[in-house]
Amino acid sequence: MVLVGVAGLTMACGSGRVTAQRASLQAGPASVVAPELAGANSEAPTLRVVDVDGRAVVTDADGRTVYGNTEDTADNFFCTGTCTKTWVPVAIEDGLVSSRLDATRVGVVSHPSGIDQVTYGGIALYTRAADDAVGSLDGRAAGGVWFPLTDTGEFIR
Repeated sequence: MVLVGVAGLTMACGSGRVTAQRASLQAGPASVVAPELAGANSEAPTLRVVDVDGRAVVTDADGRTVYGNTEDTADNFFCTGTCTKTWVPVAIEDGLVSSRLDATRVGVVSHPSGIDQVTYGGIALYTRAADDAVGSLDGRAAGGVWFPLTDTGEFIR
């Protein structure tokens, strides 16, 4: 089990800034820190939604598809070490979230690499280093465990 120390984290929603108070908790990829809404902000979001083949797909700020791993558990990360060169944990950067996402489902967990990794609906988020097109779904079902996420937090299988 991973012990995560969490202090004041600020994230934003397309229509406002989201603030999550961090607290010490026993956590893993399934942990979520519930944010609260406050003031407005117009910066580019860390997480956004792109429509791909009729699906609302979560991407990072650069449009790279965000994936979850079905093997991640509350006390074990599937992707560590050299795996993170291919599947890059989504880190808290500018802390902004698209207004098309439910900000209350956005959280953070301490990845074994030491970064604060973004979660959505309790799923630790990664991008695929090889993705080179906005909303690419090329990594879908890779290894039978990597799947893009919809804006509702469901895996696209």
